[in-house]
This record gives sequence, structure tokens and C-alpha cells, in this order.
Amino acid sequence: MISFLDFHRTIFDSDGYDAALRGGEADPAQFVYPDAIQTLRSLENNGIVITSASAELVQAALKNIPRLTFLATGGQSKAAYLASWPGYYGQEAVFVDDQADELLELSAAYPALTCIEIRRDGNEGDGRFKVIRSLSELP
Repeated sequence: MISFLDFHRTIFDSDGYDAALRGGEADPAQFVYPDAIQTLRSLENNGIVITSASAELVQAALKNIPRLTFLATGGQSKAAYLASWPGYYGQEAVFVDDQADELLELSAAYPALTCIEIRRDGNEGDGRFKVIRSLSELP
């Protein structure tokens, strides 16, 4: 089964990276959550990173992950992007994101999609989706 994973605050500590950049240069690979590395490696070809982040940032951050599929949304919502991507046709899959509004749009467009909200900040989820704190909690 395919697992779609958002980049910012799901795989990558964006806030930590931004803070480090304010102090000088930073290696993006140092800001990938350890559980994300393990999850991406275990998912192999079934793990897909989908984000509006630049390709350069994602590639630099995930340079040590083999067989990575990366989808750049180009500013579209993730639901709109998936509607035009030929690799997904509405089959059962998992989608993990920290933004409940993205998950709401995805769940409305794709009923077979299991949407999971990740909260790495320790806050409660918005209540509409299963909440996890780490990618190691994925089914």
C-alpha cells in the first residue's frame, strides 16, 4: 500500500532548520526526524513524499534515502495535485500530514484514503483524524 508523507513537520523539522539558518548555514539532512528515515527506508517504493517544498531542499534533506519518490505540488493543494498525478487513482492508501485542512480536502476527494494527522509539537489534533506523534506509529 502507498503511504504519502508530507515533508514539513512530518519528515523534516522545518522550525529547527529555519532557526539554524538564522544562525548561519545548516545541513538539511541533520533536520530529518530519525523515525522518518527509518519509515522511508522500510516503505521503499511505497513511500512517497509530497510537498510544496523546493526540490533542492527535499533532495538535500533526504540524500541518504534510496528509492525515494518525491512529488512537488507546485503550489497546488495536495488533493488537486493527486487528481492529476497518474500514479494514484483513488485506491486504498495512507496520507500523513500535520495540516488538518489538507487532510480534510484529501478525505473528501478520496474516500479510500486513510488520513492521519501527525502532531510532533505535542498539541492535540483537530479531532477529525487519527493522531500520531511519530511515523513509527503508522499502521
